[in-house]
Amino acid sequence: MLLLSFSNLTADARILRQIELFKDEYQITTCGYGPAPEGVSAHLRIPDELVYWKYPRLPLMLRQYRFAYFHSPVISFAYPLLKQRDFDVIWANDFDTIPLAFALNPRLGVHADLHEYFLSADNRPLRFRLFFQPFRVWVLRKYLPLCRSVTSVTPTIAEHYQRLAHKSVGVVVNAAPYEDYSPTPVHEPIRLVHVGATMPERGLEEIVEAVATCDANVKLDCYLVPGDIALLNQLKDMASTSKGKVRILDPVPHTDLIKTMNDYDVSLMFIQPTHFSYEYCLPNKLFQSIQARLAIVTGPSPEIATIVQQYQIGAIAAGFSTSDVREAVEGLTAQRVHEWKEATQAAARELSSEKQSYGWSEAQETWA
Repeated sequence: MLLLSFSNLTADARILRQIELFKDEYQITTCGYGPAPEGVSAHLRIPDELVYWKYPRLPLMLRQYRFAYFHSPVISFAYPLLKQRDFDVIWANDFDTIPLAFALNPRLGVHADLHEYFLSADNRPLRFRLFFQPFRVWVLRKYLPLCRSVTSVTPTIAEHYQRLAHKSVGVVVNAAPYEDYSPTPVHEPIRLVHVGATMPERGLEEIVEAVATCDANVKLDCYLVPGDIALLNQLKDMASTSKGKVRILDPVPHTDLIKTMNDYDVSLMFIQPTHFSYEYCLPNKLFQSIQARLAIVTGPSPEIATIVQQYQIGAIAAGFSTSDVREAVEGLTAQRVHEWKEATQAAARELSSEKQSYGWSEAQETWA
């Protein structure tokens, strides 16, 4: 098996799950950035200076997509080296690895695993929508129907790809591995946590302002990966006037995140539906929060809300505004939070990556 992903493989949880699932059945060769992950037989490391999303500008503008793709720096580097080997199966992650996978002509075919929704560019600059988005759509329209099998990250996104691929598209959510934690007793004040990156479209200001101005006996810690520095500084200023209700903290190492989160009560998960992928997301932090045995308070994101309702593990706010978040936080009681945390404990194994990777196993079994 060749596993293709234009990411840093050792830091990509979804890729590591694929390796873990298939390493006993296949000799796995990986191609991506960074060092070789554990469990693989061979690794082709893409040099860090080669940027995978850079394509020759003029061919892209002229819609000479095949020429643009195979003359990009990453494909020009990887294809000559990979074509010297024979592969039975190629597992292509995201749209930009799929043409390369087909060019290598694996004996049993190509599986495409699409980590997000690539058919919409509604939040992108005009130049992107005019020149790069048609290229992404061309790749997907041309190659998805040719794939032996396809998976994606949420039911709604999979449904949209299914129409394009003219075949069933499986779902493998970004679940975290099972962790043997127990819910902590509900704290007083109730401890809220938010984990994420400082990105303007995420609605972090609304979360911080809502908690800072609410009447509930709660405290919020935000572990934020620096992204937009101006926004990060703004959030720190807002927290400094919150009378101790909100703290902005440095991010926790990935290996310590669930352990750290376990000492909280409620995970606040409000992701503004600024584009299709955000509207229908099932983020990593949802499943990390579940493994940390936290209650979930979320906005009305359809996919997240479905899980929260199905497993009775939290509350769904009416919207994403500051007043919506504030109302949801002020509705918290120690008893309700305790019940949600216990329900999360009951759901943790079912919503772990060990249980949720069956979509990949099912896809692989159809090839036998």
